[in-house]
Amino acid sequence: MSKHNENYQIFCQKHDAPCCRRCVTETHNDCKEIDVIDDVIRNVKSSNAFLDIEQMLAELSENLQRIRKDRQENIKSLMKNRATIEKEVQQTRSLINNHLDKLQESLIKELYAAAEKESSKIKNVISSIQEKEKKISESQTNFDRIKQHASNLQSFLALKHIQRDVTNNEKFLESLIKEENMTMYLCLGKTKNLLRFYLPRRRIWEPL
Repeated sequence: MSKHNENYQIFCQKHDAPCCRRCVTETHNDCKEIDVIDDVIRNVKSSNAFLDIEQMLAELSENLQRIRKDRQENIKSLMKNRATIEKEVQQTRSLINNHLDKLQESLIKELYAAAEKESSKIKNVISSIQEKEKKISESQTNFDRIKQHASNLQSFLALKHIQRDVTNNEKFLESLIKEENMTMYLCLGKTKNLLRFYLPRRRIWEPL
């Protein structure tokens, strides 16, 4: 039924629309290509247009189903990849943690070894200092005795001997001061070098 609630009677080729009598009068009065509706719809179900539309609908349905299934497979693949990547991240973190544990253990071990080595050197220096202190104390005692009891010749000879000892002890003291500064530098430097050796050069996943 048309919008005028009448049966269709003609078909307007220009507007590609069926029309009733009133439609023709109102809007299609000037249209030239007008056919009787019965002639147009005769054998419509076997027409090429009808068959083409049927085939197009089937193809559209098939394509939509294929795309839908493809997107569903995409979701499955996405979830599978997510699980795989998540597992790899966890494994990588485990490797990193294990490496950091080994790195810490190795650094601490080398740090303790370096500290023990330097401590041994310092103890040897302390022993040498104590020996020097003992000799200087003896020299002071002898010097006091010379002041009180020795002759001028004895005092002169003893003075020369003590001067040589004092000069040697001053050189020893200077070497101790330099060595003390150097020891502190070496202790700090070795620790920094250990970190520089492990952190920049070794990758996280490389074994120790």
